[in-house]
Amino acid sequence: MAEITISISDARWKALKALADRYGLSPEEIARISLEGLLAQPEEAAQQSIEHILEKNRDLYQRLAQGCVIRPWGRPLSFSGASLRRVAVH
Repeated sequence: MAEITISISDARWKALKALADRYGLSPEEIARISLEGLLAQPEEAAQQSIEHILEKNRDLYQRLAQGCVIRPWGRPLSFSGASLRRVAVH
């Protein structure tokens, strides 16, 4: 079985952990189940889901790629790898 590691923000980690706790599962199991659900969709539906997520978060992804998040009041919020959590999905 292959393993992957992803980086998620602290806020996403807390949401993932809360969801996992609610269902009595590990965060890794929730991530795996979510990924399996996406991959089980017909290709067209999966592609639409991915495109929707990318479009919805396009600005955020661009700011993250630049290593800086702009707060609503215009001041940049810099972050480092320390502010991201790594989650291994088995």
